[in-house]
Amino acid sequence: MELRQLRYFLAIANEGQVTRAAQVLNMAQPPLSQQLKALEDELGVILFERSGRRMILTQAGELLRSRATSIIHLVSETAEEMKELHYGIRGVLHIGSARSCSSFLPARIQQFQLAYPHMKFRLWEGDPNGLSHRIEKRELDFGLIRLPLETDLDPGLFQIEELREEPFVAIMPSAWDADPSKADIRLFDLRDRPFILLRNEKSTGTLNIITDACRQLGFMPNVICECASIFTILSMVKEGLGVTLLHESAAMALAPSQHVKYLTDTSVSTKVGLIYLKVRLLPRSVQLFMKTFQDMRSL
Repeated sequence: MELRQLRYFLAIANEGQVTRAAQVLNMAQPPLSQQLKALEDELGVILFERSGRRMILTQAGELLRSRATSIIHLVSETAEEMKELHYGIRGVLHIGSARSCSSFLPARIQQFQLAYPHMKFRLWEGDPNGLSHRIEKRELDFGLIRLPLETDLDPGLFQIEELREEPFVAIMPSAWDADPSKADIRLFDLRDRPFILLRNEKSTGTLNIITDACRQLGFMPNVICECASIFTILSMVKEGLGVTLLHESAAMALAPSQHVKYLTDTSVSTKVGLIYLKVRLLPRSVQLFMKTFQDMRSL
């Protein structure tokens, strides 16, 4: 069994047709069919059932697809490690982040880029479910999320490292701030104000945490708007449309000039965590970058 045979097999499995797989591989159809037959003969199993022009994986085919995918990824990751040993730390880091966690990245990227000037970065920002899918497909090396992880995948696929716990703070329009010199406020005192809260398309964690905190204080927040964009939320607050609760790091990084208040009558908070694929061999560059979050473990 050769690597090229596994790549041919995966192309057929992904495309569902030998003809389309041959086009993707930029090769003629007859040699591809011959390679598939040779692989089936070597393994002594039928990998596909033919249904018209469609190729449907058998149970043996499903098992081989899982194994072949892991093998191809392992070969690629090993090659990357060998390059790092020979050429040093270089390449591209693919990092994912929940929208409320992205403020942790700029300073660390700057620090890492100074230490390893040949490194480049590709960032993806979005909801935890989308982030987990991209990690599972190896489109991202790792991600920065709010815990617990909200995903429709098996959570057992991922390794999660807890970092710091972070409180929510209130951000309000300047006209509503009766005492700008005061750094804190009771959440209960905002009960009659309209709320504008963060909510991602497939994640309601932040919204539920805030709603539960209000309920424990004896009121339900009047949520006039749910939004996936922190920048839009802050713009609406600045225009006087409502008050919001955001994670401390996001508020301090994105709204330093707005009226930010710490909450005195609730300890509502979330934990930040790193997430990556358990079965993946992480390149040394990824491992080194993840170590830049070490300072957050002691807070």
